[in-house]
Formats: sequence, structure tokens, C-alpha cells
Amino acid sequence: MNHSEPQRRNILKLLGAGTAAAGIPSLLAPGETSIPKETGDTRKAITEKVFRSPLIDTHEHLPNESWRLGPHPIIEGKCPDWTLLFGHYLDSDMCSAGMSRESYQKFFSPGLDPRQKRQLLEPIWPFIKHTGYGMAVRIAIRQFYGIEDLSLQTVDRLQEAYQQLQKPGFYRLILQEKAGIETCLVNQWPILESEMPDLLKTDLFVSGMIDGAGSSMYSQPAGISGTDHV
Repeated sequence: MNHSEPQRRNILKLLGAGTAAAGIPSLLAPGETSIPKETGDTRKAITEKVFRSPLIDTHEHLPNESWRLGPHPIIEGKCPDWTLLFGHYLDSDMCSAGMSRESYQKFFSPGLDPRQKRQLLEPIWPFIKHTGYGMAVRIAIRQFYGIEDLSLQTVDRLQEAYQQLQKPGFYRLILQEKAGIETCLVNQWPILESEMPDLLKTDLFVSGMIDGAGSSMYSQPAGISGTDHV
């Protein structure tokens, strides 16, 4: 007989009841007294609890929402259409998978229609869609735009859904309502003057102070003389 089993069950019940003093969230729905017996139910209960748990995003580079919605034809060298979803880290997977420099530049340019861009992606998509960054994009496409698979048949619909979502309030919709992020710490230079300080909080940008000793970047605006001597 396993004498530790009753103790294990008691611990699980305690976790389920929620020990606020220990900072441990409940894995159980209100009124439940034990972890569901079926594996599927347990997985469902944990998954639902994880997705209900609020988060703090400790490192972002997001500009203000008004900037994203403004008349900017290019965002960090990339066209603000559906391909922008591929523009951070997944674009490195694209290069590693063999996309040429010419195709890469065309893919993120404003000069091609969605189907032409999807055709450029066709040879490498099977090699990047299962990477961590590829899966993140696929999840975003499914969750935010209602499209299960990126294909020549769905890319026009993806572009239309992408444009429809780009309107005032889409930051709060995606970050807070969908992703459960209470607030983001934004690391950006020049330092972000946040239009939503409850959502986008300015992070202290200290790398220049550390790496650029003696630089006038900070000392001149502050009206003091910088030095690299301690």
C-alpha cells in the first residue's frame, strides 16, 4: 500500500482550494473538492486555469497604438499587412530555411498582393510552420482571424481580417482580453511616452548608461558632464 497517496490527495485538494497566502492559484472550479479523475478533465481544468491567469509581459518593444494606426507605410522595414506577423524572429527561420534575399524583400514589401506573397512562402512554409515561432504565428492566425491554415485559398481572407482588426482598441483586445496580459513593460528608445500607461508601462532603458560610459546621450539632456571614470 502506498501510504503517501492520501497525503498526496490532501495536498492536491489544498492546491485546489487555493492557498492565497502561498500565492498558489486554484486549479479547481468553484465548488469542486478534488481534481477531476479523468485525464481529459484534468488537462481541461489546468488549461482553462492557465488561460484565465493574468500575466505581466516583462519585455516588449511596442509603440503606441496610435502610431501603429497612423500613416506609416513601412514598420521597421516591413509592410504593415498580414506578413508583419512573420516580421519578428520567424523571419530568421525563413532565411534559415533557404528563402533568398530577393524573395525575403519582396515578401515584406508593399508591392505584391497576398497571393503572390503566399507563393513566395510556399517552398519554405513546411520547414518553418512547426518551429516555435511558426506555431506562434499559426496560433495567432487561428485565434485572432479565425483561419485554421495559411494557404493560397485563405490568404486573401487573412489579409482582410488583419485589416479589420487594425482599429482603435485592438491593443486592449489582443493583449488584455485575448492574451490575458494585464500590463507590458516597454523597452524602447526614445523612451516611450505611453498613451496607455495602465497597459504599456515605460521600462527604464539603462543599457546606454551601462554600455556607453562617458556618452553625452544622457548627460547632455540632464545638464551634467558625463565621464567614463569612476
